[in-house]
Amino acid sequence: QTKLVSASAFWDPAFGSASGDRSVLAIIYADADGRFYLHHMEYIKVEAQSEQDEATQQCRIVAQIAKAHYLPSITVETNGIGKFLPKILRNEMAKAHVPCSVLEQNQTRSKSDRILEAFDAILAAQRLSVNAAVLKTPFRNEMQEWRPSGGKGHDDGLDAVASALLQSPDRLPRIFGKGHHGWMNNNNTIRADTNFRV
Repeated sequence: QTKLVSASAFWDPAFGSASGDRSVLAIIYADADGRFYLHHMEYIKVEAQSEQDEATQQCRIVAQIAKAHYLPSITVETNGIGKFLPKILRNEMAKAHVPCSVLEQNQTRSKSDRILEAFDAILAAQRLSVNAAVLKTPFRNEMQEWRPSGGKGHDDGLDAVASALLQSPDRLPRIFGKGHHGWMNNNNTIRADTNFRV
């Protein structure tokens, strides 16, 4: 019964071996009360023996996910290998008739700083809900094993979710500033304590 008012999707792409970085797409929805819903995470895997190159295969998978989730836009990290992927992804979106914009973002801050900034306050306020299907991905292990100082484990899923969260607008309802306790907009005379010593 919750009305979702925005969607945020972030793709942290990677090519290569199982021991290297993972290519991860994170999709987050938000409601009008400032709650976030981690709805889908895709740890993208491609066919090694395919006639199609790996970049096109990944972009095709991302385009189909965008179509299935009615995403208005996807942001692609363009550091490293991601530099040329947005053009390929736009072509695959067009071929699949997916009306989804492709945005580009070059990350300049450290991964640990991004993860801490995105998760700390939201988790403390219990404003993040996670789909049960997401808990079946490597994301749960990444959450349990992650350390701000770094480590040997993977954190690509955490980084993708953190980047999606940082893109989402904060929709906490404004309740501050609604009182009428003030002297500036008051027509009544207010006597102030002027017992100051010079």
